[in-house]
Amino acid sequence: MELQIPFAFFSLLHTVPFFSPKYPCIEFERSSAVCGSGETSLIYRQVTYREQMNTITSYIDGSGIYGSTEEEAHELRDLNTDQGLLRYQF
Repeated sequence: MELQIPFAFFSLLHTVPFFSPKYPCIEFERSSAVCGSGETSLIYRQVTYREQMNTITSYIDGSGIYGSTEEEAHELRDLNTDQGLLRYQF
């Protein structure tokens, strides 16, 4: 039998001994929301969605632009000059 609680984030099997009807949910914490997200605007009559800030990896992954390896980085660069700028095409 599956136990479902409307406010629970996870459905839990009632047969799992650790969980009971008294404690049916798994506790977890969310990271902080991005400032200004998830607030209702009375002026514009809209609800903005809450966006999560990732505090564990809060850097921008530029591997799609700069490459993940040194070989990929060289392939993406214009090495005909000493500047090594990214290649581009119009």
